[in-house]
Amino acid sequence: MKHFFAAVVAASLCGALTARADEITLVAPGGIQAAVQQLIPGFEKATGHKVKATFGSGLGTKRQVAAGDPFDVPIVQPPYPDVLASGHVVPASATPLASVAVGVAVRTGARKPDISTVDAIKKLLLSVKSFSYPDTSGGAAAGVSFTKTLELLGIADAVKSKIHLSRGGAAAMDAVAKGEVEIGLTFYSEILTEPGVEAVGTLPPSICPPTALVAFVSTHAKNADASRALVKYLSSRDAAATYIKVGMQPPDVVGVGNFSHIVSSMEKSLAFYRDVLGLEVTINNPFSGAPAIMRLGATPNAQSRFAALRVPGSEVGIELIEYKDIDRKPQHPKFVDPGAGNMALRVRDIAVLYEKLQKFGATILTKGGKPATINNGAYLFVQDPDGFVVELSQGTPPPDSKVPAASNVFGGAFETTVADSEASVKFYNDLLGFAMQLGASFNDNQLMAETAGAPGASFRQSRATIPGTSAPLTLIEFKNVARTKVQARTQDPGTAILQLRVRDVDALTAKLKTAGVPIVTTGGAPVDVGGLKVSLVRGPDNLLIEFLQAGN
Repeated sequence: MKHFFAAVVAASLCGALTARADEITLVAPGGIQAAVQQLIPGFEKATGHKVKATFGSGLGTKRQVAAGDPFDVPIVQPPYPDVLASGHVVPASATPLASVAVGVAVRTGARKPDISTVDAIKKLLLSVKSFSYPDTSGGAAAGVSFTKTLELLGIADAVKSKIHLSRGGAAAMDAVAKGEVEIGLTFYSEILTEPGVEAVGTLPPSICPPTALVAFVSTHAKNADASRALVKYLSSRDAAATYIKVGMQPPDVVGVGNFSHIVSSMEKSLAFYRDVLGLEVTINNPFSGAPAIMRLGATPNAQSRFAALRVPGSEVGIELIEYKDIDRKPQHPKFVDPGAGNMALRVRDIAVLYEKLQKFGATILTKGGKPATINNGAYLFVQDPDGFVVELSQGTPPPDSKVPAASNVFGGAFETTVADSEASVKFYNDLLGFAMQLGASFNDNQLMAETAGAPGASFRQSRATIPGTSAPLTLIEFKNVARTKVQARTQDPGTAILQLRVRDVDALTAKLKTAGVPIVTTGGAPVDVGGLKVSLVRGPDNLLIEFLQAGN
């Protein structure tokens, strides 16, 4: 829909090396200043480019970007509707870098107060004679965040006379170091870099949620490839160690695995994906009754087998999983049903695949039973043997594509249908650290709807780049059409699973459990599977999400 998915190609650092050396201008809030300043030398050494960085307040940075000030790489804090609406950033380039919490500081050598609970923090703020934090009038995000905390605690009026507002986090820490106030509050990353103060700890997320930092490539970037390379460097796994060192938290999600299909017949599914679509099978394991796999998916006594297929030009592969010796109920979800997952493939020649699909007897959803033309492009929606939708769109590979000319498929992306875009976007952004952009309005284009096999429907799409990758993730919500939420178990054919690679699967699983997200894995804790530590959770609309952490 539209182009049905937006392919995002990340520029590699090697590519940046072969280009001419340029100066890249960057603007960012002060909360990420310490990390960026430590990371810039490594990027400059690796690429030959130079980075000129400017730092300011959170609100001030957003205003500069929205006004069109000439920066190549802006880093801003959500929400940023004005930034997107300005047209001065490439929306698909949104890349989460890290988040930072508001912390408490005392003068070096002073007694550190108890901030272990919400009640302890409230008691501290009521008992101290004075405290300082950044003035919100200057747009300081830490100040805005902590002001909301005081209101949430119900003590804003009671402590008003104790507050010493400062012009930024550094000034708040300076007041603590000089003994002008008893405690200071600002972003934790700023506390760790200021002299004369010691960090006590961070405020709990329940009363002061961490602030995320998201990088974009400007639409006015002088060298877009170099700018993309900088964003990629700032979001790399190596950069994560720097964020942690300065008191920030890199995203929980660091990569993507496969889109897993639970299938009724491995042979039929392989015939579709391998023989018709031409995808290469990289793994094809026999049935096994591994206890760890049983615990992972809560499938006691079941045997399962799986096959993996590579999608050329995509970081997301396809995995086919078949169960036996356990009750199974085929789902055959429709494209419009919340919880349905589908794969969008970019192809060189859609006519060749159309002929193969006809011979295979595939179910074609597109009106008229043949490829449709939209905006000079050819599109076709089909279903695999278990009802999973595959979107085919014809195009030309980008100039830097590494996909062999013999491959018809040259790109792919995962999409899933949701019941409530707002709730699903909140899940991915708040709990998984995405920078998902909510689809603002529904599209009533009936040619698109009919092409997708959903005549009469209106739809909207919310998009994000999966952290640590260039792979897009699209959430689609339909209305004005009958929808049935997928209600499937792990073993049921038609169940969709998205694999995400994570930094710390134990911590993330525990966080999601605390947030009320259903944990599918037996016992509610990750299991060890083939050198990986893995857990399975039930995300919005019954989409299963498998978190994988590489073993030590």
